[in-house]
This record gives sequence, C-alpha cells and structure tokens, in this order.
Amino acid sequence: GILATASSDGMPHAATIYYIVEPDFSISFITKQETTKCSNLLENPRAALAVFDAASQTTVQASGGVTKITEVEEVQRIFSRILTITRTTSGNHLPPLAKMDAGKYIGFRIKPHTLKMAEFVKAEYPPTDQLFENVSLPDDTL
Repeated sequence: GILATASSDGMPHAATIYYIVEPDFSISFITKQETTKCSNLLENPRAALAVFDAASQTTVQASGGVTKITEVEEVQRIFSRILTITRTTSGNHLPPLAKMDAGKYIGFRIKPHTLKMAEFVKAEYPPTDQLFENVSLPDDTL
C-alpha cells in the first residue's frame, strides 16, 4: 500500500509499506525510527493508506488517527506476519524495510475514521460522484 503522512508543518510524504488488517479493521505496519514516515507520525499522528489490486481493479482508501505500538511482542507479531506476506507475494525473504539502515523497528496502527472502496470492473459505471462506496466508522467501533 501507499502510506501518506505529513510533518507538523504540513510537508507531505508518501511511502510504500507492507501492512496487515486487524480483525477490528485497524491497519498495522512496521517502519524504522529514522524514517520520514516515523518522524511525521510522531509529530502528526494522522495518515492515509491507499491500496490497489490490479487484477480486480479495486481500490481502498483509509484515513484516520495513528497510534504508536509500544509492546515489543505486538511489534514482533506484526513483523512476523509481514515476513509471511513478503515471502508469499515477492518470493523474497525480507521486506525492503529490513534492508534499510534507519534505526530500530517501530510499529504503528491506523484507526480508520473513513474507508472508501471502488471497483472499476463493474459492467456499468455509476456517475463519478457515486463511484466510491464510503464507510464512516463511529469512534466506538474500533
């Protein structure tokens, strides 16, 4: 997916990430402490994630608040799941993040406030303003 963050002064930044979707629809990912996305999230704990599946021409966009994961065991669980995804999708044993010299691993979790999804392979297309299905999640949902 593509993770979009911004610094405290509004400077935008986007980076590709591996992520996992939790049972409560929150989105967990790992980065390293000396990356731009980590600095941005610590200064401005909000993010957006965009995901696209080429085969089905489906896109999902999520945005919301972000929390730092402080439990070492939880960061290890997420990293282990991401390693499995990396092996399955790329045939490589390590995600690109593991090859970066940018400090220690740190975990974050996005609590989506809004989710948007569109499927572009439908036989008939709705008007542009109806293309996305929007889901707003109440604060007590996650």
